[in-house]
Amino acid sequence: MSEIQFKFLNDKDNHYLLHQPNFFEQNPGISAELDIAIVHRFETFTCDLLACRDLLVSCGIKHVAMESTSVYWTTIYFILEEAGIEVCLVNPKKFRMVPGRKTDIADCQWLQTLHLYGLLRGSFHPPQQIAMLRSYMRERDNAILQIISEVGIDMSKFPNAHHFASYLGFVPHNKITGGHVISSRTDRIKSSAAQAFRKLIPSISQTKTALGAFYRRLAPRIGKAQAITATCRKLEILFYNTLAYGNAYMEQGELMYQQKQEEWERRKLLNLAKKFNCSIVKNKT
Repeated sequence: MSEIQFKFLNDKDNHYLLHQPNFFEQNPGISAELDIAIVHRFETFTCDLLACRDLLVSCGIKHVAMESTSVYWTTIYFILEEAGIEVCLVNPKKFRMVPGRKTDIADCQWLQTLHLYGLLRGSFHPPQQIAMLRSYMRERDNAILQIISEVGIDMSKFPNAHHFASYLGFVPHNKITGGHVISSRTDRIKSSAAQAFRKLIPSISQTKTALGAFYRRLAPRIGKAQAITATCRKLEILFYNTLAYGNAYMEQGELMYQQKQEEWERRKLLNLAKKFNCSIVKNKT
């Protein structure tokens, strides 16, 4: 039988609940104070999840840390959120990098400790209205609306465009050993928003726009796959700046992009010539 598991802890004025799919353990001190059992088990039927919510509300629980395992967290997430409980959704990859913690109970205790000291960073999750739009748009084929349905229009969840790009998986993950970068591949993140960005690139690559010219310049050099990711990175910046700052997009066109690129290459060549004490002679033909 599928179950959910939780663990309570007490931190001054706030009670915290921590979720790990199969256990519910309460701090003995809180249990004694509230005169309730230390361990509770709830099945995953809706009536049981609602009973879990009622118990948490009656105990004054205000904050929850929950492991995001596949899609199994969604139902209890929305039930707790509707009850006014703040939910910290945690990527299990971010806290399991510790040897010896292989059981559900050990994971739960480790999650509790991290949350107690404020060491957990919640994953982004859009408001319920946007989540409902996301579910609908995943059945449609409009990429721009799909992106909005996935991430919403409030960019305050992301401190800057770089954080947003990292969430989408468009930022290289550098592995450094001995001061040397041995790998700089982007993380393989399963994101419907990222997939929607990628859907736009084939059509953009055929346009006489700056982004189209950017893609066509990179594709022969680094391959189509990496060129798509790099173009998505630029597109993501435009998307972020438009929503976060209200910046209007000004299309400079392919010609202007090429001129700027040539000017950048010219300055780079002059700097290299200066560095190696060489002179550059213009071709008069």
